[in-house]
Amino acid sequence: MRPDPAPIGRSLRHSAANFPERLALVEVETGAELTYGQLAGLAQRLLVLNGGGPGRLTLLSERRLVQAATLAAGLMAGFVVCPINPASTPDAVGRLVRHAQTSLFLSDTPVPGVSDTPRLAEFRTEGLLVPGALGQSPPLPEAASGGLLVYTSGSTGAPKGVFLTERHIGANVEFAVDHFGYGSDWVTGSLLPLFHTFTVMSDLLPMLVVGGSVIITPGFAIARLKATARALADHEVRSYSGVPILFDTMMAMRFPLPPSIRFAIAGAAPLGETTRTRYAEAYGHPILPCYGLTETTCFATVSAPSDIRPSAVGRPAGIEIDIVDDDGRSLPANATGEICFSGPSVLSGGYYADEGKHADEFRRPGWFRTGDVGRVDAEGFVYITGRLKNMLIRGGEKVYLEDVDRCLEAHPSIAQACVVRVGARRHEDEAVAFVVPREADGAKLDTAALNEHVVTTLGPFSRLDDVVVVGELPRSPSGKLLREVLLRSYVNGA
Repeated sequence: MRPDPAPIGRSLRHSAANFPERLALVEVETGAELTYGQLAGLAQRLLVLNGGGPGRLTLLSERRLVQAATLAAGLMAGFVVCPINPASTPDAVGRLVRHAQTSLFLSDTPVPGVSDTPRLAEFRTEGLLVPGALGQSPPLPEAASGGLLVYTSGSTGAPKGVFLTERHIGANVEFAVDHFGYGSDWVTGSLLPLFHTFTVMSDLLPMLVVGGSVIITPGFAIARLKATARALADHEVRSYSGVPILFDTMMAMRFPLPPSIRFAIAGAAPLGETTRTRYAEAYGHPILPCYGLTETTCFATVSAPSDIRPSAVGRPAGIEIDIVDDDGRSLPANATGEICFSGPSVLSGGYYADEGKHADEFRRPGWFRTGDVGRVDAEGFVYITGRLKNMLIRGGEKVYLEDVDRCLEAHPSIAQACVVRVGARRHEDEAVAFVVPREADGAKLDTAALNEHVVTTLGPFSRLDDVVVVGELPRSPSGKLLREVLLRSYVNGA
């Protein structure tokens, strides 16, 4: 049996004590660097700002080094850290600050309506990382009382607060370290948003636990691509995490990646087989398909570099998986149903201060119902079919829209596809495909041939009722397709 994972705060404090002079974080944009000792100094400064002890820290910053350092230092100091998307509106920020019961609010600039929140200490991030300010003050706490409070993107409704304890995080990070073979000589690149858990659990925290280094890039900003490429090479980065649209963009732009990279980790959105195989041919290292949710901390399933199965997202990441039917009964291998998870990195007690609004996802004690649909084969490999809500029924047959997406993207003329369900205007729901053609001239696209391709591959119930050619598909900051945006534009005739 696997031993209980160490709380993440304890692991981070251990690294700071053992490697005080070692380089922890490097910011590509400015060249700024922070050692492990300076992260510990920041942790102590946060305690001072909060009145001498840990509490609830909400962070709103556009600077990625501030995001990474404050998140890590906050966990080191025992805070519950709530990172907010810097693109959030002032009203949204105010709601989250109050819902999170924030005691310490750090932001780049003042946010209207936040400063009058009761019992709130508010400070600016300017000067937060100045080495001289990272002094020695209160001792860092030993209790495992902190964690992350992450608000989901809200693509299926209002954002939900996912409170991940230090042990949730410790379990997921420990699994990542063991599975990917991270060590103190490893260097990762962080290209994705740090207010989501993917790059935090995949690139940032595993490195800080083992004493490695993290190169904080300015995302995938076009103006900074040359500097990013140079930094990845200069620091001999060995791995990074990305989303499918990022991999496609890299290949289209012939973005140079250094030979030091051993693998890339894919998540947040379905990875098409065409993207995976073309990337491996272009760069000489694999993409490892993985799958997870905020409610599973990050990794729910992972692939190994030596054992990648076509269309699979790997095997469970140290947790249990169960595939169930509509009545909640467990299904055998290769049967398709709803995916459920249980384990040390899985949220099982409900959303933060939710008042039971989403109790259905947690009605099975100790388990989380994902709302995703898939199957597990006899060897334990997991395959994601789609979302329960992204399904239509025709002639008694279930059609999962993500299956149709993948089918369209396998056609040589299609670069990206997203199928939406339009409410019945005749006798049944309609399937409308939004497609981005590979060729610039979408007028030449043979939509009849596309439909024939879908019907031949998936069967007549998967036929398309309409095909709309677009220049790009709307996505969230983490790369997820925003089907509801496309649906609204279609229904409104935009």
